[in-house]
Amino acid sequence: ISYMLIELNKEVKDRFPIVISKKQNLDQINLTAIGHQLGLPMKVASGAKVYDEDESHFYTNSDIAGETKGTMLINSSTGVLEAFLLGGSKNFTQRDNESCLRSNQKDDSDANEFAMKTYFLKEILKNF
Repeated sequence: ISYMLIELNKEVKDRFPIVISKKQNLDQINLTAIGHQLGLPMKVASGAKVYDEDESHFYTNSDIAGETKGTMLINSSTGVLEAFLLGGSKNFTQRDNESCLRSNQKDDSDANEFAMKTYFLKEILKNF
């Protein structure tokens, strides 16, 4: 899993920390994915939805590469950090008799990215 939260022991000037969600239920929330897929510059992709939600995880249809672990999922309305992507569908496939990889395309209704809620992460960290 590729995500990290760091607790700082002194004040950082001219920067504001992101607010971490306390919501358990993310149904009906629009999400924006912010990440660096494939080591490229930051991509911001809005319009993602929450599917197959349980208390700790859900699937989403974010328009960002599925193998981009650690991507932040931000509530598009409030700017609150709701989740991190943990994985998803393969980004590329190699077709028979071709030497190059092709980018996989999917429909907006395909919810293939798996995410962990920050609410659940906060519950885990209470024990530390």
